[in-house]
Amino acid sequence: MIKTPSVDLFVALLALATATSCGASKPPVSPGDTMADPTQALIPAGSAGSHLAERMTSPGYSACHSSYVMKTQDVATEVAKMAQGCAAVTKMHALGNPVPFTQSASSAPQSSPFKALANHCYRVYGAATSTIKDLDLLIKDSTGAIAGEDSTDDPTPVVLEDGVVCFTQNDDATVVASVGDGSGAFALQVWSD
Repeated sequence: MIKTPSVDLFVALLALATATSCGASKPPVSPGDTMADPTQALIPAGSAGSHLAERMTSPGYSACHSSYVMKTQDVATEVAKMAQGCAAVTKMHALGNPVPFTQSASSAPQSSPFKALANHCYRVYGAATSTIKDLDLLIKDSTGAIAGEDSTDDPTPVVLEDGVVCFTQNDDATVVASVGDGSGAFALQVWSD
């Protein structure tokens, strides 16, 4: 007698094949599996406009930084501490030291370039002095298209607030920062998987 594979195995293989052919970087997982490794809970969220990068989100990614309160006006130290608080959840590491800036709401946006690698994901953290009430961040690809943006009006933005931006090919990406309200110093730090 010939044994046929179970329906569950067939459905699992079909889901894996579909995810792989659609460019998903992680196979689908059952809800129970996400408790062991929060990075497995990332779900595609589409593109913000870039054809070179896609957004991946997870509710757990906002919890690690949403309650962060700056204790000093040393923005480089504060942004590094905030980002480090998410390292266990995101399994990411800093690409370099925090980059400092000074800006006002009436100033033109400033940018900081970084090399984005294919099949890697990125997150940008920002921290501003108390004189800046709203710091806005974007990740743009080399064509100028938006790959991700922060979704809050506060002095400690994260791109993405609840996820990461994953590049599908090597690219010369840029973090663009602008002050929506106030003026003063701020720092940015890019993290990657």
